[in-house]
Amino acid sequence: MSVWLPPAHPLVSEVLVPMTDDIKTATDGRVSVRVLAVPLAPPSGQFDLVANGIAYCNGRAELYAWPFPHLRTG
Repeated sequence: MSVWLPPAHPLVSEVLVPMTDDIKTATDGRVSVRVLAVPLAPPSGQFDLVANGIAYCNGRAELYAWPFPHLRTG
């Protein structure tokens, strides 16, 4: 898992890392997730990672890589 937040950020240390443990437990060890020490791209490059097939999914990229034409209003 590539996360652009620092490892000490609460979302990483208190949510994502424990979630990786839960995934391993829930799948009886068949699936394991490793949080990468360095992100694949800075926040502004997250959308492109998905669009170019480098990453599978991303959360809330529109908030830190604005503007996207399809999200414009008015």
